[in-house]
Amino acid sequence: MVFLTAWLAATPTVAHCKEKRILVVHSYHREHVSMPKRNNGLHLVLDDVSGVITQFFYMDTKRKSSLAWKTEIGMAAQRRIKAFKPDVVIAFDDNAQEFVTRKYLGAATPQFVFAGVNGEPEDYGFPADNVTGILERVYPDQSLAMLAMINPKIKRVVCISDDSATSDGVIAYIKANEMPLEILAYERPATFSDWKRIIRAYKNDPAVDAFLIPLYQTVKSAAGGDRVKPSTVMQWTVKTLTKPVAGLWPFATQDGALCAVTVDLTEHGVAAAHLALQILDGKKAGEIPIVKNQDGYVILNIKTAKRLGVQVPYEIVQAADRLIE
Repeated sequence: MVFLTAWLAATPTVAHCKEKRILVVHSYHREHVSMPKRNNGLHLVLDDVSGVITQFFYMDTKRKSSLAWKTEIGMAAQRRIKAFKPDVVIAFDDNAQEFVTRKYLGAATPQFVFAGVNGEPEDYGFPADNVTGILERVYPDQSLAMLAMINPKIKRVVCISDDSATSDGVIAYIKANEMPLEILAYERPATFSDWKRIIRAYKNDPAVDAFLIPLYQTVKSAAGGDRVKPSTVMQWTVKTLTKPVAGLWPFATQDGALCAVTVDLTEHGVAAAHLALQILDGKKAGEIPIVKNQDGYVILNIKTAKRLGVQVPYEIVQAADRLIE
C-alpha cells in the first residue's frame, strides 16, 4: 500500500482559516458496499483536521438508475450545494460527475474533487479550472492473468456486465488495453431474465473457458422494474455455471466469484480528502494534476474453488491478500 501510505504522510493541514466546508456527494446509497472503505479513507484524513466541516449527500443511483431519478437527485445535490455553500465538493463515481460536477465547470466556486471515476476525464469535460481528482482504474488484465495462473487451460472468456454508466467506463477501458486472455464477447443485460438467458447460452459453449463479470449492481427484475439484489445475481450465476468467474471488486468474490485483483477503495477516500485539503490551503483545483489509483489486492474464494473442483496452486493461495473460506 505504498501509494496510500504516501498520501497519508503528505496530508497537509488547513492553516489560517476559521472554517472551511466540504460536501461529499456519493453517487450511491449510504449502505452500498463501497461506502465503508471510501468513507473510512475520508475520515482517516479529515477527522484530524481542525476548522473543516464535512457533510454527506447520497444520490442512490445504483438502486434507482433511471434517467429521471438521476436528473432529479442531481438537482437535489445542486440545491444542497447552494444551501451548504461548500468550498470543495468531493464527488464519488461517474453519475455524480454527469449530474452534478459538470454543471459547475469553470465556476469560481465551489472547487471539485472527483474520485472513483471509471470513465475518461473528457467524458465529463475535465480537465477544468475548478476540477481535479483521482481516476479509478480497475485491474482486468491482472484478474484475467490470475485466472490463467489458476488454470493455464483458460484461454477465452466472455465479459458480462450490467447496463450502467460505471460499466460503460470499465468496458471502454478493457477494450482499450491489451488483455492476457481473448475476450470473445461483451454482454450488457439490463434485466435478470436477459442475464439468465445469456449465462445459459454460454454455459455449455466449448469456446468459452471462463467469465469476467465486472458489475451486476443495476440488473432489474424486468424492464422498468425494481433492482435485483446484486448478491442474488452473482450467487445465481456462480451456482449455474461450472466454469470460473473473475471479478474486479471485492464484492464479486464475496458474492461467489473465484478470484479478483481489486481496487483498494480506501485509497480513493484518502486521495480525495488529500486533494480537497490542498485546495482549502489555497491551490486551485485545476492546478493539481489528475491522478490514478495505484493500490490493489488479490482475493481468492476458496469455497468457490472447492465447489468447482479447482486446485489452486499453493503459491497463489500464499500470495493472496484475502481468502474467502
